[in-house]
Amino acid sequence: MRQLYGKNAYERLKKLHWEKATEPKGLFCYFLSFTETSSIRFKTTESVMELKRRHRLETKQGVICDAQFYSSSTSHEILANLRKGVGLIIGDADSLVTRDLTIFIDIAPETLNIVGLDVLLRTFSETLELSCYTPREPEQNCDLVVNLVLPTTAVSSVEQNSIESYLDDGIHRGQSLNYARWLGDLPPNALYPQSLAAMIEERLSQVGQVTTLNERELEAQGFGGIIAVGQGSKNRPRLVIFEAGPEKPEKTVVIVGKGITFDTGGYSIKGKQHHNEMKYDMCGAANAVSALEILVPMLPAVRFVGIMPLAENMVSADAQRPGDVYQAHNGKWVEVYNTDAEGRLILGDALSFAAQFRPDAIIDIATLTGGTTHIAGNMAGILCTNDESLLPSLKSACREAGEKFVHLEVLDEALEDLKSDVADLTNMHNRWSSGAPTMYAAAFLKQFVPADTLWVHLDIANVAWSGRPSAYLRNRGATSYGARSMVNIVKAICG
Repeated sequence: MRQLYGKNAYERLKKLHWEKATEPKGLFCYFLSFTETSSIRFKTTESVMELKRRHRLETKQGVICDAQFYSSSTSHEILANLRKGVGLIIGDADSLVTRDLTIFIDIAPETLNIVGLDVLLRTFSETLELSCYTPREPEQNCDLVVNLVLPTTAVSSVEQNSIESYLDDGIHRGQSLNYARWLGDLPPNALYPQSLAAMIEERLSQVGQVTTLNERELEAQGFGGIIAVGQGSKNRPRLVIFEAGPEKPEKTVVIVGKGITFDTGGYSIKGKQHHNEMKYDMCGAANAVSALEILVPMLPAVRFVGIMPLAENMVSADAQRPGDVYQAHNGKWVEVYNTDAEGRLILGDALSFAAQFRPDAIIDIATLTGGTTHIAGNMAGILCTNDESLLPSLKSACREAGEKFVHLEVLDEALEDLKSDVADLTNMHNRWSSGAPTMYAAAFLKQFVPADTLWVHLDIANVAWSGRPSAYLRNRGATSYGARSMVNIVKAICG
C-alpha cells in the first residue's frame, strides 16, 4: 500500500513569523488574551469588550475574526486554554478557507510568572501542528502561514533566536505526535508487525540505535508471550529495541509500548461492534515512539531504551487456545485463560527483558483493557505505579501535558486471584463476573517488573482514539494520548 505521506510531510507550517509589532498582518486576525485588561489595542474605534462579543470587524489591515479571553490562575489551566484557543482558530481558518492569518497573544507579566515564555511558545506551535493534522492530508506540505504577534513587554528582553528556537521545538514535538497519530490511523492491511517495525526503525534511527528481533530470534531468547500471541497470524511477531544516550548516564529510563497491529481477540473473539477499531491496538507502541523522539534530544544525560513488542492477534489453526500454557521471558509459566487478554502477554515479556538494562524507571503504555471506560469514560486514562509517593508529581506532569490520568491502586488481592492451578499465574481472573479487569491486567504486569525499579503503567484503551472531543484534536482517529504525559513524567522523574 502506498504511504500516505512523504518523508517531510509532517510539516504543517510552511512559514511561522514572529514579530514584536502589534499591527494586524494578513487578511484574517485573531486575538487571544490571558489578562483581564488588554495591553493591545487595534487601530479601530471598537473597544476590547466589543471585540469580546465576537463581531467581525473591518480594519485597514484585515478582518478581526474572533477575540477570546481567558482568566487562568494555574499553569495547566493557562496551557489548556491556549490549546483550546489555537484549535478554535485553526478550525475557523479552515471554514474561511484561508491559509494566511495573524494570531495576537496578549500575555500579562503575571501569566509569564506562572508559565515561562518558552513553555508557552512551545505549546503554541505544538498545538498548531496537532490542530492541522488529518489522516488524509495530501503529500505536499500545507501552505498555512501564521503570523504570531506578542506584546513587546513580554519579549523585549528575549533574543529573537530564542523565540524561534522555542517555536521550532514545539513544531518538532507536534510533528512527532502527529506521526504517532498517523501510524494509528493506518489500515491494518498496511500496518502489521513487519511493516510497523520497519517504520519505527526508520523513524527512531535518526536519534539512536534500533534493533529488531524476528520470530526465530524471539523464540530462541525465550519470548514465550510474544510468540504465543503472534503464532496465529501469517504476519509474524517482532520486537523493536531502541537505545540512545551516554555510556555513563545520570539515569536510565525504559519506555515500553504495546503494539498489537490488529486484535481479533483470538479464539476468545471480540463482538462485531467496533471491531474495525482494533487497528488502534498498537497505539501504545506508536505513542512510545513519539515520546522517545521528543525525549532523547531534550535530556542528553539520560539513557533511553524503547521496547516495542509487535504482534497480530488472529484466529487460525495455529493460534493459541484458551487453556494453553506457555513459558514467559522471566521463566514463569502462564495459563492463557482468555486469548483476548493478549496485550499483557507481550508486555510481560518486554518488561522482563527490560531488566538487563538496569533501569531506574520503566514506563509502559498500552491500549490494555476495555475496563478503563467503566472507570473514567473517555475523560482520562488510567495510571498505576509501584511508588505511590510520586502520585502528586505524576498527576501534575500529566495535567501540564494537557492529559488526565486517574490513579488505580493495584491491590494485593488481585495478585492472589491470578494464581493458576496448572501454572504460576493466569492472564485473567477465572471469574469474569468479579470485574476489575483493568486492575487484574496491571497486577499481571507487575509480576514482570524488575525488582526495586520504579514502574509507571498507563492504560489508554479508552482515550487512544476518537476520545473526548477537543478544539485542537479535531479529527476522529488516533489521538497520541499519553505521549505528552510520558515526556513530562520522565522530566519529573529525572529532575
